[in-house]
Amino acid sequence: MRVNQMIRKKKSFYVICLDASLIIGAIIFKIFYSDIMRFLPECFYASRGLPCGSCGGTRCIYNLLTGNIVEAFRLNQFFFIAFCYLGIIFILVHLAWVFGIEHTEKPLKALANYKAVIVFGVGYLFFSLWRFF
Repeated sequence: MRVNQMIRKKKSFYVICLDASLIIGAIIFKIFYSDIMRFLPECFYASRGLPCGSCGGTRCIYNLLTGNIVEAFRLNQFFFIAFCYLGIIFILVHLAWVFGIEHTEKPLKALANYKAVIVFGVGYLFFSLWRFF
């Protein structure tokens, strides 16, 4: 029993560190959005008039952070879905690791594994091809 408590405390520490870095990153992104956009190179495809799979992704995340959900979905549907998916995993990790709720372990294992990464990779490939045509 004592080992499980140590493991849970260690996982909780990692989650809290991740939370802090995500919050700081989101604040920096929100404050310096226009400065960041000046330094990012223009998309190779967008400069030729072709939308790629990630075109509008940065603006999608910015709109999600500012609460403009409809505009975020309009800009890039894949990034919107991926952001919501990661948000669900984020909540499940907190419920399982920080608060110790046992019923969240199964959904977390089902959503956060290598198969999910493959599905998202294939989904992104199809989404990118769909935007080209």
